Order: sequence, then C-alpha cells, then structure tokens
Amino acid sequence: MISWFFKLNDTYESYFSASDVKPYLFKRDIDEGGHKKRRDVTFDHDKNTAFVKDYLKKKDTVITVNGPQDMISTFYFLRNYDTKNMKAGEEISVDMFFDFETYSFKLQFLGYETLKTKFGKVKTQKFRPIVQAGRVFKAKESVTVWITADENKIPIRMKASLAVGSLRLNWRPTKVWQILSVS
Repeated sequence: MISWFFKLNDTYESYFSASDVKPYLFKRDIDEGGHKKRRDVTFDHDKNTAFVKDYLKKKDTVITVNGPQDMISTFYFLRNYDTKNMKAGEEISVDMFFDFETYSFKLQFLGYETLKTKFGKVKTQKFRPIVQAGRVFKAKESVTVWITADENKIPIRMKASLAVGSLRLNWRPTKVWQILSVS
C-alpha cells in the first residue's frame, strides 16, 4: 500500500570476483518519489581507479581509489573474513566506495541468531553497519544485517530505521533482496 503514496524503485547490482570479492561493476538505478540516480561504477584494481558514469547528468568521472568495496560487495567481503570466533561488539573495518567517495565503513558483530524463513530455520550472524545518521537513517546504528552462519555467508535479511519510517528486506533466490515492508 505504501507505493500508492510514495513511489520507490531502487535497483542495486554488484559484479565481483568469486575468489577475492573485488567489485568490478556496481550499478545503481534509483527512483525514490522523483529523486533519481542512475550510475555505473567500473573499478580498475590494477590502476586503482573507479570510473563513474552518471547517465542522468551525462557526466563521466574517474576517481583514484585503493581497493574499496561497493555497497553490495561489502557484505560478501565477509566470505573472506574469519567471523567464526568473533565476540559480540567486535568490529570489522572495510573501505566502501559510494557516491564518488570512499568511506571507512565498520560492521559491528552482534552475535548469532536463528531466523525463521520460508526456507526453514537458518542460523545467522548478526551485524550492525555503522552508517551516517541524518540523511536517510535515524541514527548511525539504524541498520541490522543477518548473514548465514556458514561458509557462504549470504545476506538474508536487513532491517533499517529510516528518518521517516522503517524498511525490512529479505533475500530470496530469484532476486537478491525483496522489500517486505516500508512503514
């Protein structure tokens, strides 16, 4: 029903190598009630550059970077990180490239939780990304992400408290994320 009042159509795609989870292409196509962005970021890890193609502004930009992740590959980066022996409260630091800048991004480990999903009960590891408060999120600790507690470490759920309302996303096989509710 929320779509009757507020049109939300966001698509994020990340293409990265399976072995080292380095992103090669990140696509962002959003329309949030008329606020639109359509950008592709191509990473060249040999040259330490990110080529940003902005389709709406018809502008191309090359930015110097040093091995960052994109918004989606950040969570898959955990596949190459030993999280089995982490204690609640420990943090992982990752450089994340987003909107023409590289940010120092932290994921705080909150512990283990078994989630009831349409695939059955799934043991997960729960992380809290420390995000920028104010623009979109209520507070810097407004987002929670659950990943499977196996060697695949697949993100399967995300909850966020937004500046206006909240968002809940679930993973499903045909699409990486499915929006369950926005309130």
